[in-house]
Amino acid sequence: MADNLIQRIVARTKALQILPVELNQEIAHCLEDDRDVVNFRASCRAAKDAIDDGHSFWFKRFNNKYDPPTALDPASPNYKVRLQKLYQKRSKYLSGRMVHFKVGTTRKEEETLKVVAALINDSFRGSTWTHRTFSTGQSQLACRNLEVLKLFIRRSGITENMFRPRPTKSKTKESETAEPQYGFLLAAVQLMCAPSVLAPKYGSVYGFIDSQRLAYATIKAAPIFCGFNKLEVNMEWILHVLNFFKYHICKEEENTLYAPFRNLTKADTPGFWQKPLHNGPAELGVHWKGTYAYLSTSEISLVRAGNAQGRAFIDHNVDHGDEAIQVSSTHFTPVI
Repeated sequence: MADNLIQRIVARTKALQILPVELNQEIAHCLEDDRDVVNFRASCRAAKDAIDDGHSFWFKRFNNKYDPPTALDPASPNYKVRLQKLYQKRSKYLSGRMVHFKVGTTRKEEETLKVVAALINDSFRGSTWTHRTFSTGQSQLACRNLEVLKLFIRRSGITENMFRPRPTKSKTKESETAEPQYGFLLAAVQLMCAPSVLAPKYGSVYGFIDSQRLAYATIKAAPIFCGFNKLEVNMEWILHVLNFFKYHICKEEENTLYAPFRNLTKADTPGFWQKPLHNGPAELGVHWKGTYAYLSTSEISLVRAGNAQGRAFIDHNVDHGDEAIQVSSTHFTPVI
């Protein structure tokens, strides 16, 4: 539709040439797809001049779509030029057409993930609005970057193929190739997308046997903290635990969390963060909903031994129905 609109406009002799730069810019701002903006700019000299006029078009387009970037100082030289380059870089990598996510170790995956991570870190730095108000009176906030992230999740499929089996043979089939280690940044970004991961309508569940093994693993086999001086969080392990519960939420035939999760009110389902992210400690909430699963002692031993049978064990839960998801209130005493 946008292409047809452009063609009708430029079909008239000097249609854009007689319009002021500001009006041509407003016409371009009505084009939601950046590819249409590129086509509009190429339509005639007047359109090109309007798009390129002092970088003001890209400055406004960036601020209409994204929260202010923390990495750029508005008072710095060439701020609008740098903002234009950042906009065009995000337009390229956040289109969802650049890469197919596997384990996050290819160059395209890593470059895309860096852009997504910056988008997350810059979220809620600008204006916010109420996305919805629940029956409890609680509001769910939104911001520009968060809306872009949600669109990227739908377009890219970043949460749909977690732990999907990969070929283990080389093309010549003469030797086996080791599975690449799961990328730390991919796991971190996917964890930030947890509300979409746990949404039953998003994607299938892969790798449950591995996720079950790691969920029941000892602290030595699957430490929560790793890296130098144990200062890094084991993101892949957390992602496997998330995948473990996603399986029970999405698989109706398991008769575990499928119905209880759907019976939750919208206010009680997992949601995205509601304020700027920051380093350091954060205050934990008081009211929580949670669940758990367990296996018998003999089954846990088999799982931890490597599950040679290659089958999933039936997880148990003491409570059934809606009581499978429990409510707790946790009060933390400040350390003086």
